[in-house]
Amino acid sequence: MSQFSRPQPFSTGGQIMTAGTFGAFAGLVVLDTSGAANQISIYDGTSAAGTLVCSIDVPAGKSGNLAPKTPRVFVNGLFAVCTGSVKASVFIS
Repeated sequence: MSQFSRPQPFSTGGQIMTAGTFGAFAGLVVLDTSGAANQISIYDGTSAAGTLVCSIDVPAGKSGNLAPKTPRVFVNGLFAVCTGSVKASVFIS
């Protein structure tokens, strides 16, 4: 992740990260708090109908992270979809 990335926390699915804005997705850190396997998908847009930016599967009670070598540009905000509860942050540069 870029040294200039700023975290944007979230904890439930369907939560808009940065609606109507643009930037660069630099990474994702997530901890499953639901007690069941969890899938987290991040979209460029204000709903899951947007363009998929990244997706990660996290086992029950475990953590995971994703950091692309090159930040991924988004132009319509970021939207998260989670299959359960998480403690997570996306990093935006």
